[in-house]
Amino acid sequence: MTEPEPRSIIFYAWAAIAVQALLLLAVVVFVLVGAAYQDSAVASLNRTSRFQLASLHLRGEFLDAQRALSGYQATHQQRFLQTYYSQQDQVAEDLHQVRIEAWPEVAGLVTAQGQTMRAAFQAGSQSAVTRPGRQANILYVRASALTDVFIAQDDRLQAQLSSKTTALTQASQQTLGVGTGWTSAVLAVGLLLPIIAVVLGLR
Repeated sequence: MTEPEPRSIIFYAWAAIAVQALLLLAVVVFVLVGAAYQDSAVASLNRTSRFQLASLHLRGEFLDAQRALSGYQATHQQRFLQTYYSQQDQVAEDLHQVRIEAWPEVAGLVTAQGQTMRAAFQAGSQSAVTRPGRQANILYVRASALTDVFIAQDDRLQAQLSSKTTALTQASQQTLGVGTGWTSAVLAVGLLLPIIAVVLGLR
């Protein structure tokens, strides 16, 4: 039985080149997929940040309006009432911006906040035009209670946003670390292939 002829060094060289090409292609694909995931994570983080800023601005404007109402109830000075009505217009604009930045998972919370704010403004406006007395106080207390409801709703929303931001940041960092490790490993193997090919060829 005849022994098979030994492979030539040219065969091993071409084999090494072919394997290197496959490894290079794998690295390119891996890097492209990782970059696409990173871009998606960065886009999600940016959107979350924009929404969070808009939501915090909405909260500040709404609470400023309620403070103006409290000032009017305590002093009956018209300047507080004017501020209260102007703040309502600003809150409506801010709420519209928050809805633009919202995504399905938080849309329900935003809708609930909008309903709470409208109810609070309705009660507050009625208390402002009602003759001072028991009925006006009842309406003011209702507006204050609805403000507390809004704060609780917003606290839940901000907690959800913080959790989402943390999860996106951790996933992005993990993907970057894994991608760097695997890319380095594949490149190291690719650099060793010519040496392996030469050794096998010389044998």
